[in-house]
Amino acid sequence: MALTKAGFQVAVLSPPGNLSRKVTSIRAHYTCWPWARQRSIKRAIKAWLPNLLVCVDGPAVAELHCLHDRTRKEGGGSSLLLNLIEASLGDPTGFPFARENSRFIEIAQSAGVRCPETVILRDDNALHGELAAVPFPAIVKADRSHGGLGVRLVKNIDDARTAIGALATLFGRRSTMGYLIGERAASTIFGSLSRRRRTVCLQRYIVGRPANRAVLCYKGQVLAGISVEALDTEYEFGPASIVRVIDHLEMALAAETLVRRLGLSGFIGFDFALDPEGRAWLLEMNARVTPTCHICAADGTNLPAALLQFFRIGESGVQSARGSIEKPIVLFPHGVMHRRSCSSLIYDSSEHDVPWDEPELVYASIRYVLRKGRLKRLREDLLRVYNRLLMRG
Repeated sequence: MALTKAGFQVAVLSPPGNLSRKVTSIRAHYTCWPWARQRSIKRAIKAWLPNLLVCVDGPAVAELHCLHDRTRKEGGGSSLLLNLIEASLGDPTGFPFARENSRFIEIAQSAGVRCPETVILRDDNALHGELAAVPFPAIVKADRSHGGLGVRLVKNIDDARTAIGALATLFGRRSTMGYLIGERAASTIFGSLSRRRRTVCLQRYIVGRPANRAVLCYKGQVLAGISVEALDTEYEFGPASIVRVIDHLEMALAAETLVRRLGLSGFIGFDFALDPEGRAWLLEMNARVTPTCHICAADGTNLPAALLQFFRIGESGVQSARGSIEKPIVLFPHGVMHRRSCSSLIYDSSEHDVPWDEPELVYASIRYVLRKGRLKRLREDLLRVYNRLLMRG
């Protein structure tokens, strides 16, 4: 919606029934079939002939990376597709760092960016020796996870072993799914996924406030950026639901350093923790649109408008026609509908970022959040049963 308001013509590739299909300002919709994702991407590109591809979730980024790799290996007359993906996402040598947070933290540390101490556990043989050297509490993270679902806070070695076992395997014996349906059933149903191990890392827990720096970049150059502090989140380690726009030099410099180092293009989000002294600790990178990319920065800069300006005359630093937001912002839909810990005073005095000019989207989003809440309660009930079985086992 922000891109269309800036002046772009936008088409969306999404699964059947996706909420984006309720947005009237989108010019065309293409269907992404789960069993033919890359063919769906190629068909949509051939039909729409876009100047730029914009990813709004992690799996979309992974599919484009895979499509680029496959197209490059096949060769032939696919240079236009390769050039489009590289113009949209950046230098292909940086693709692995966008997918694997453990490798990204390593290169961030080598670039001199402030990061928490991180230990990478690439196999079970490294587990026992490394755990003894980690201060607790600590964070356990799994590569190739999204939305904070692959993150656990652990308080001791036993908690760490349990979390690592659950996060390292998607459907194996030590995972929740493997325990609920059985290792043999998981292996039969999910095949190689039940045995595939994800890289897991342990990271020192930084006491502080979550923050994010969203940037628009092209070939290693930051064109515009916005920094926010999270006042509330949807769930622990989850996406922000209420934010405040801030000006933080260290966050901006860290983002510029890594964009340049990895040769990134497109919309990128960098997650930080701000400690009590105000220092920014880089936690991870999301090589996609984040929920604050449409918001005006403290100086009035608007990322979609900056992108249009760059396409037209090759310059950055666009000032939005809309004034910058000084009050806290309640993000739609989860921030508007759920208040976890934020005070009523902050909630009531904030700007509610509801897209009232798209009523069908608002209505469908509310129904989706309510349905998701019921599914969440069911999942919590299943996890309680699982934990009881685990204690007895």
